[in-house]
Amino acid sequence: MKYLRMIKKQKGFTLIEVILTIIIAAIAGSMLVAYVNKSMIRSSQPLRWLDAGLTLNKIMENITSDYNNNPDITALSASVGGVGPQTNAYGTYTVVQNSYIEFDGGGNEIADTTDPCEMLKVTISDDTGQKFTSLFTGNVPVCP
Repeated sequence: MKYLRMIKKQKGFTLIEVILTIIIAAIAGSMLVAYVNKSMIRSSQPLRWLDAGLTLNKIMENITSDYNNNPDITALSASVGGVGPQTNAYGTYTVVQNSYIEFDGGGNEIADTTDPCEMLKVTISDDTGQKFTSLFTGNVPVCP
């Protein structure tokens, strides 16, 4: 009887309970570190995309500014460059499309026209995959 009273008076954790608690805490901690680590690494990605988008926007604004100063779309097409990577006074970008287009009566795009009422379609992109497209009209006062 005296032995049973001693057992009931003992308070605390057994060694097995302490070891199991440490093991469970270690497993949970390693899972948390793995999750937080991925989140921390990817947290700067939206900022890189934003910076790249703003840079691409600045390049398109420079192209548009040149067009506003001299609305010759032939010269503008030459200054933008051909399809592919470009590094020039505008900056570093990739030309996806730099061609003359027009629209039919249904609003569908027709490429590579020689009509004097043509438009220049310029699409540029960056290494993040973002794209900007602008249409520039020719210097023709009245189109039929």
